[in-house]
Amino acid sequence: MVRKTFVPQWLSDVFVKAYEDVCTARAGSWDDVFGGPWPKGTHLKQLNNRWSKALPIWQAVETARMSGEKIDDGLFTKGRAIRRQQDRRQQNLLRYEKCRRRD
Repeated sequence: MVRKTFVPQWLSDVFVKAYEDVCTARAGSWDDVFGGPWPKGTHLKQLNNRWSKALPIWQAVETARMSGEKIDDGLFTKGRAIRRQQDRRQQNLLRYEKCRRRD
């Protein structure tokens, strides 16, 4: 079960075959059976930054949805407030690091 849903049988079969291929050295690596995780030239720091900003907003929306709150403009206004708070926290951390380096 993944995220409260069952994985389809075809996906389970493909994964088990890939796992066996890697474990028995019929495939050289996980990348050989699944492909690389990111296209060549992808800037992982930018992706990580984007995801770290998006996760708390997604969590707030999920929490609201699970508690029965309507997903409407008001909820996304709360999400923007969370994002601004994150941005301020990040700016403060950067200022702290810059001051620490000077000392």
